[in-house]
Amino acid sequence: MPNETPVHNIQTAATPLLPFLPSCAWLPWIAVPRENGKLDKVPTCGSKTDAPETWYTLSSALDILVQESSVAGIGLTIPN
Repeated sequence: MPNETPVHNIQTAATPLLPFLPSCAWLPWIAVPRENGKLDKVPTCGSKTDAPETWYTLSSALDILVQESSVAGIGLTIPN
């Protein structure tokens, strides 16, 4: 289908989960290479895993993913 972009697919897959999640629990991340060749997913755009006030809604995180070329993906954080 023409509307099936990666962002659309993320939105579609996540939508059924949204009622069960905090409204803001999404973090944009950048990929940072480690010495062993693996990648770390480092939060970016002011977000921190331990600071809920810096988390984004899914919609906002997807907007950042589309607009910021350095952002490699978004992740969901599960609060304590």
